[in-house]
Amino acid sequence: MKRQTLIVLFTICSLLVAPYIEAQQKTTTKKRRKVEKFEKGHQLSGSLGVGVSGLGYNIYGGTTSLGIPSITPTFEYAYYFNKYVGLGTGLSFTNYFTRAKLTDPILYKGMTDYQGDVFNHQATPNDWHEVQSIYQLEVPALLHIKAKPKKVGFHMALGVKLGVPIAQTYNHNKGTVSHSAYYPQWDMTLENVPGHFGEDPLRKQKGSIQHATKVNCMGYAELGMLIEVQKKMDLNIGVYGQYCVNNALKVNKDNENNSSKATRQPLGFATEENGYGSFMNKYNGIIGTTSAGAEMHPWSAGIKIGINYWKVMSEKEKKKKAKQLAKKWKDYLPVEMKTLIDTIYIETVVHDTIFDCPDIDTYIQQKTTEAHQQLDEMLSESVIWFNFDDYTPILEPAYILDSVANMLKKHPNIMLHINGHACNIGTDQYNQKLAMKRAQAVAAMLRKKGVRKDQMEVRSFGATEPFKYNKEHQLEKDRRVEIIPEIIEKE
Repeated sequence: MKRQTLIVLFTICSLLVAPYIEAQQKTTTKKRRKVEKFEKGHQLSGSLGVGVSGLGYNIYGGTTSLGIPSITPTFEYAYYFNKYVGLGTGLSFTNYFTRAKLTDPILYKGMTDYQGDVFNHQATPNDWHEVQSIYQLEVPALLHIKAKPKKVGFHMALGVKLGVPIAQTYNHNKGTVSHSAYYPQWDMTLENVPGHFGEDPLRKQKGSIQHATKVNCMGYAELGMLIEVQKKMDLNIGVYGQYCVNNALKVNKDNENNSSKATRQPLGFATEENGYGSFMNKYNGIIGTTSAGAEMHPWSAGIKIGINYWKVMSEKEKKKKAKQLAKKWKDYLPVEMKTLIDTIYIETVVHDTIFDCPDIDTYIQQKTTEAHQQLDEMLSESVIWFNFDDYTPILEPAYILDSVANMLKKHPNIMLHINGHACNIGTDQYNQKLAMKRAQAVAAMLRKKGVRKDQMEVRSFGATEPFKYNKEHQLEKDRRVEIIPEIIEKE
């Protein structure tokens, strides 16, 4: 009765769904369109991030602050292994800015002038302001997690970016540096000496920071909201943040043997080559001097907006998906429904509204459990008996193996333990072999009736196990095969 009721209900639902599917194919309205759910496949996305950034370095005798707002355009490809999780890569461009301000005097002791006299050189910044900037391309490797049960969902991405610097610049837009020299042996200070110790003329200059940074690794995190704008396309709005986990600064420490050729030189250092009281001949911005720290960790954070586009399934892919779903269901439905199921799945998938069966696993588990209970009840009342020293089964009732085979063909999640037994007449070794032959004979009959080999486990117990229903050894009841059903997990 339950089976007939299921067939009737499923048939009525199918007849009601079929016209709706056909109408959806012809209509152009989107009011009643089913919400597109994430499936296994490809995704392309483009986005723009706007926020703040910093180079993440320290200034000795001054302060740093955020610079110009940062932008991060990104183009990305992701492949989803299921409707929730995927991996992505792509290409993004990010610019990082920091404003630096020098305020404290810088003292260099024990210097020697061109006449060999020792003096102390002091460089005093006068409201010195400078903007450092770095531009780099970044290649992400991200784990994506998405969920969109309705037209609105969420998206999260975690991973790293490989940062490749393409340009580094500085912009000195305000302030000067004054130089003075103190000769302790004469207790004399020289300042405002033209061409020697006075105010440095360098001001409001722009330049390139040569070889300042190196390839770096950025940690990245993103959290956003998904809003469906049309089929296969979603608007992604969220926040993001990234931070350089290694030292991005490439410049080295001072060369003690020859300070004039040092990669990082003191600010305003007076040498014979560049003239006392003036800047270095080659100035690469503050981060190229010893006024900046030895490490730099660029970072940025902001708001991101973008579009996610899902690759539309081809007709071939839709039909393949339909057959896979139909095959999964057909193993658990009556034979009468197989043709109807094929039609329903193929039509629904072709029209991009994949038939959704959220409770399929629960349904399968329920039907498998019911079948297992029926098998166990049937086999407990119908033991397969054998004559003395014989392995040809006596089937009472005769249809017992037909019923078992039909049940297993419909329920691949059920397997059988086919246990052979013998009476205690004869040697243990002989009875063990005889019991195995009896079990193998029953298994061979089930194989001919369509039961898969991997659904059966053949075992021999010889004369060791009594009849399970009275726990006693009786010659006639010991000559038997017991079939024990068990539910297994289907891969």
